[in-house]
Amino acid sequence: MAATHHVPVDYPTINAAIDAAVSGDTVLVSPGIYSDWEIRPIPGGEVHALVFAKSGVSLVGAAGPEVTILNIPDMGADGVALWASDLEQFYFAGFTVRTDILGHHGSLIRYSQEVTVENCHFVGIDPIAGAGSGIRSFDTNLTIRDCLFEECVGIVSAVYHLDGDFTMTGSSFRNNQGRAVHTATLAPLSTTTLISECEFLNTVPSIYGFGGGLNASARWVTVENCHVRGGEDDVTSLAMSVAAWGDAVVRGCTVVDNGPSEGTSIEATGTLSVLVENNTIHGAEITTGGPGAAIRTGTGTAIVRGNLITGCRGNTAISSQYSAGSGCNVFWDNEYGAGVELTPTDVVADPQYCDPATGDYHVRSNSPCLPENSPEGCGPIGALGLGCGVLGVESKSWGRIKADYRESSEGRDER
Repeated sequence: MAATHHVPVDYPTINAAIDAAVSGDTVLVSPGIYSDWEIRPIPGGEVHALVFAKSGVSLVGAAGPEVTILNIPDMGADGVALWASDLEQFYFAGFTVRTDILGHHGSLIRYSQEVTVENCHFVGIDPIAGAGSGIRSFDTNLTIRDCLFEECVGIVSAVYHLDGDFTMTGSSFRNNQGRAVHTATLAPLSTTTLISECEFLNTVPSIYGFGGGLNASARWVTVENCHVRGGEDDVTSLAMSVAAWGDAVVRGCTVVDNGPSEGTSIEATGTLSVLVENNTIHGAEITTGGPGAAIRTGTGTAIVRGNLITGCRGNTAISSQYSAGSGCNVFWDNEYGAGVELTPTDVVADPQYCDPATGDYHVRSNSPCLPENSPEGCGPIGALGLGCGVLGVESKSWGRIKADYRESSEGRDER
């Protein structure tokens, strides 16, 4: 029968409770600040850590991360708050991991079948030129849910994951220095990456390496309903770069109010298929002169459908070879135009944002992005729906604009 081991009521330290637990047990940690650490041997060396995970054991902060804190002290060498290696299953939830000491990681997870990190905060961690200040993971099927990564610094400032399935939902990345998330695989034939409902706010380059929100590659990659705002990246893709050896999907994301970049806001490539749909991108600025300030899909054909793209600077909004399924995009105020041959269902019109000055990119009731106003068969366009009232500006499809031009030309000829 599964048991619950209480810290510090039953055991004075977290490791003592974990050592006493067996697979299926839970170690429940009361509110407090925990800084006890140990040195334990591993093949080829030793590890300095606050917590040594055990397979099948759940480690839970009883009252949540606001009051249950793993505070990494000076351990005299590179250390880590959580060490999780060679596990069948492990669950970690309800903690804040923090440190004022340079050279440590929040967690190191490796060679494990299934690890879940939920409702944890990783704050102010700088491993000094390392990747994955908050979570560094290898050869593990990793799930991250409802976590916060804030003011972390590194080549990859928050999460670095190499090999294995990767799922991340409901997580926030705020004021980090260095690329927020990097997930990749060296054996792509069966790996899956799913990232949804995440936000990347004010990510800037660090002195150690790249900036930007997300870089993901796997056999199948889906990024949906994510939000990127207020970042800078003078090296590579500003918001997200998605590469799949099979299918790549970027859907329902917003990328707004970001600084100039040498890279495209959303870059998506896939060997089998690419779908970029129902995203809202405003103010993308590319500084290198390369095409596709907002969206780039590589050299193959792709479906780029239902996106709202406005205010692009530096070059064209899109660099893509449209497929037959593309169209239903809304373009407005892009310095060098769309960059693709528009279809009859593409629209060039003011999207009627509610209040972009305050960061509200929902649209008004007369927006061409709403199903009742968009071209037939298009449905909703962009990532955000109705948010405010009416402002009277006429919306026109690309077909209507061309028809108006022909009619006006004919009128001039008659005169």
